Amino acid sequence: MLKTFKRGIFTGDTVLVLFVLLIVLWIPWLGETPFYSKGEPREAVVAMTMLQSGDWVLPVNAGSEIPFKPPFLAWMIAVLAWVFNGSVVNEFISRLPSAIAATAMIMGGYYWVRDCRGKKFAFTMALVTATSFEVYRAATACRLDMVLTAAMVGAIYLVYTARERRGRDNVGLWAGAAGLLTVATLTKGPVGSLLPCLILGIYLLVRKDNFFKTLGKMVLLCLVSFLIPALWYYAAWKRGGDMFFDLMWEENVGRLLGTMSYASHEKPVWYVFVTILLGMMPWTIYFGACLFRSANYHKWPLKPSGQLALVAALTVIVFYCIPLSKRSVYLLPAYPFMAYGITALITELRETGINRFYGRLMAWIGVIVPIVVAVLALVPDNPFVPGFHMKLGWFAYIILAVPVVASIWWLMGRTYSSVGMPAVWSLLFAYGAAVMPAVFAEPLHTPEARAAFESLKSPGEKYSFTSTGHATTYWYNYYLNDGLHILTPGPEFDALRPGARLVVSNPSDTILLPASHWSIASMGFNPDVRREAYLATKIR
Repeated sequence: MLKTFKRGIFTGDTVLVLFVLLIVLWIPWLGETPFYSKGEPREAVVAMTMLQSGDWVLPVNAGSEIPFKPPFLAWMIAVLAWVFNGSVVNEFISRLPSAIAATAMIMGGYYWVRDCRGKKFAFTMALVTATSFEVYRAATACRLDMVLTAAMVGAIYLVYTARERRGRDNVGLWAGAAGLLTVATLTKGPVGSLLPCLILGIYLLVRKDNFFKTLGKMVLLCLVSFLIPALWYYAAWKRGGDMFFDLMWEENVGRLLGTMSYASHEKPVWYVFVTILLGMMPWTIYFGACLFRSANYHKWPLKPSGQLALVAALTVIVFYCIPLSKRSVYLLPAYPFMAYGITALITELRETGINRFYGRLMAWIGVIVPIVVAVLALVPDNPFVPGFHMKLGWFAYIILAVPVVASIWWLMGRTYSSVGMPAVWSLLFAYGAAVMPAVFAEPLHTPEARAAFESLKSPGEKYSFTSTGHATTYWYNYYLNDGLHILTPGPEFDALRPGARLVVSNPSDTILLPASHWSIASMGFNPDVRREAYLATKIR
């Protein structure tokens, strides 16, 4: 039966099978988990204020804050909410653009490599990409990074295809690439076009194309992709003035040069490589195992697609070693190309001890880990994390059985995939569908915090109080329907009437609120900043 299933996948409608696996992996579960970080509600509230205010150029939230990034992600969320959810922005709608972008990117990667490496290679690469943890995480989050990555990577695929189809009419491919780079620029700024053009320029030179022709093509591609974003930047500058200009300069130029007015995700260079090792899990384990096998890797033929993969991955990694600001999501454009490399190893080492070792390891993990999670959920007070109890509904236990069954199925046959792909896919499936919704079901961890938050929903003046001017209450503001206004010490603060309430996310700011005038209560863990937050109510 397993041989028949394998033969059916790679001789039948592989595209449909891959599409279904991707959809089932993340889309049904997008709305099962509330926002639990700072970034997700910050992006979602921009779309919310677009729909509420009708301002699709530069909407204002929290009373005075303008978006930190260009608006393409917010446009996608707002349109999806308007079309499918009565203009209501919720968790599912907010995360849907990322899932759509990830699906499109992976399907595009399948088509990109299928013609030169075959269906099996393309199918395996697609699943390696989808099951790399950083890609999975970005595909299920309301963040701009996956939309940006999909547009950048898609443009690279199109230009590569145009280069390899010399002598044919490739205007459509170049136009498509320019359109995708326009989307990337409208998602995060000029880096969305500059980095892919740098990658493509290096690749074309590696392929011995003429230097000046290559430079001209890349400059022209960049300029075309800047045309529509330039219209938005001008309209937003007319609306936001110097405040908008200063913010965009700091985010786009200051972040790269390390001249920002505040420290933003500053990390040493080694952080980039640790991030990649963690983000490529569980395939990092496979790569590590390959290092212990004696093989003439340097003698393997490097096809043009492999040359592009190598250039793209190295360029992204080196590029993001330069700025002081470093985050794991910045490296996302490298992941599809690193997945190509992993797939090349799997293909060259098929039916070897390494592939069998990794397959068995993942299969046994697929059997043991879900059982351990189910047992811990059934134990009221587990000994591993005191005070933490994960509540699972009956359907979650059915979900947890999927990797167990898939892994046992693979162990019994070991013919469908030499690296245990059913176990890898089903483990991530169970994580997103059952474990993650249970772990992050309630970002406010204490009854007191939940009661304080419920009290904020009543009518009255509500503010986010900060001494720095930077909002750190995006989570509260989103779930209060953009009901918090940023307030800093000054005349407006002194004029507050009794009954006004402040959400204070920085413990040191509480010293600015004398006990004779303010009643201060803890709100417990603040999902935005991962520390204690307070609710202050003015008493006189």
